[in-house]
Amino acid sequence: MAKIKGLYCILPEFGTIKEYKKFVEKLCKFRPDIVQLRIKNKPDKFFYNTAVEIKKILAKHKITFIINDRLDIAISINADGVHLGQDDLPIIEARRIVQSLKLKNFIIGHSTHSVEQAKKALNLPVDYIAIGPVFETTTKSEYKPIGLVVVRKVKLMAKEKNIPVVAIGGINHENIELVKNTNVDAVAVISVLKDLNKKVIEKLKW
Repeated sequence: MAKIKGLYCILPEFGTIKEYKKFVEKLCKFRPDIVQLRIKNKPDKFFYNTAVEIKKILAKHKITFIINDRLDIAISINADGVHLGQDDLPIIEARRIVQSLKLKNFIIGHSTHSVEQAKKALNLPVDYIAIGPVFETTTKSEYKPIGLVVVRKVKLMAKEKNIPVVAIGGINHENIELVKNTNVDAVAVISVLKDLNKKVIEKLKW
């Protein structure tokens, strides 16, 4: 199974598959550890076709590919895993489907937004949990920032169960060192990727 560690890049949303491909090809030059495709308001066919093309690019670079929300698409394109939020398919059901298909090393990640949600998630058959938003962010504006103290606490809880933790939300090149000091396994970024600034992305890696 691919390790959940390092720089976890969630792709910005684009209008065309060509734009996605161009962006991912540029992003791969920076060697991210994990890439997630998250598409919210497009037809299923667009999501599927985009995922197929991105998978081809990431496979060449041996970069872990996670699909957001859509277990069906993740399975059909042979992605490395799926990331499920609080309102998505239940983790137990997702794991049951994966096991019934005898998929080996398939990753299931889960979003959490508080210590309480993290506690529950750590008792589910997950391969990693995400905690956030750490700082203010427009991507998850419905959630209040949880802060670094909560991130550190969740990481300590998860360490007992040997489950990796991904910090997410408002993380950029200016606050990355503060996040790293919580000992999380990976940091997920979205907004800071948009310009693909080499100096910025290099600062995010470790």
